Amino acid sequence: MFKVLKAILLFFLISNPILAQNNASVSTGNEKLQKKDYKEALNNFSQALNTNPSDIQVLCGIALAHNGLGNIKEASEFIETALKLNPQSDLVNNTKGEILLSAKDYTGAINLFNKTLGINKLYLQAYIGKSKAYNLLGDSKEAFKVLDDAIQAFPTNAELLLARGLLNNNKEKYSKALNDFDKALQLNPLNAFVVYFNRGLAFSNLQEYESALSDFNEAATLDSTNANAFYSRGLANYQLGNYEISVKDFLRSDELNPNNSVTYYNLGMSYYKLEDVENACIYFHKSCGMKNTNACKMIIMSCSDKQKR
Repeated sequence: MFKVLKAILLFFLISNPILAQNNASVSTGNEKLQKKDYKEALNNFSQALNTNPSDIQVLCGIALAHNGLGNIKEASEFIETALKLNPQSDLVNNTKGEILLSAKDYTGAINLFNKTLGINKLYLQAYIGKSKAYNLLGDSKEAFKVLDDAIQAFPTNAELLLARGLLNNNKEKYSKALNDFDKALQLNPLNAFVVYFNRGLAFSNLQEYESALSDFNEAATLDSTNANAFYSRGLANYQLGNYEISVKDFLRSDELNPNNSVTYYNLGMSYYKLEDVENACIYFHKSCGMKNTNACKMIIMSCSDKQKR
């Protein structure tokens, strides 16, 4: 009896650190997925797979990371492995639905999201995926209905409100989007950056640039490596006449996402407003060289052959 107990104790002494490491890799991988850092997420989940090759959470994490990287074939292979292990898993079926969305098989995705909800009506991400699929099929009425019904059933869920806010933004219903984003923020969403950033976009489209700037400031603080946050803040500062600050924002956006013709064009316009024609023309030439017609027009209007290219 003593020998058996000793063997079991040894098993747990050896296995627990591995399990802890595995859980840490999964947790970090999920965090990276939330931030859309798919390369690092793939690394984390791959480490976890080495210790537990039949863990469906790990297999789904790898599939989603590959999906985010555009590796649809690899994503499909991993999710099919997970399906064989547990065909009635809500996580696995929902993940396959996400992959079919990326593969533009929207009808197939809807079927998978319906299957997920048949297994677990509380799997709220399936409502969001189903709404996305209907919207991509061009049926925005059904897309809204899916989210409206889900929000009626789960009125305190921030992610459902965020999803409807994004859909309202997509359909240019900016005032309704703001209402959804406000409610989502009150409920502590998983990714506040997404809410602030998209609420900023809604304010921008309503030409409420002070409010937009405030939200983009929050977004840039929450994720200082997101080029879109600095680019959008640059646009808000430009609209408010803060040209020196917009230059800094566009330069930061260029550091994070270089060689973007629209960023170069807006840098040129910011310098132009500062009456720094030399720097303006440098960026107009860069942008025009990338086929930005507005930048090419500005060169004709404002730049001489003597100015730097």
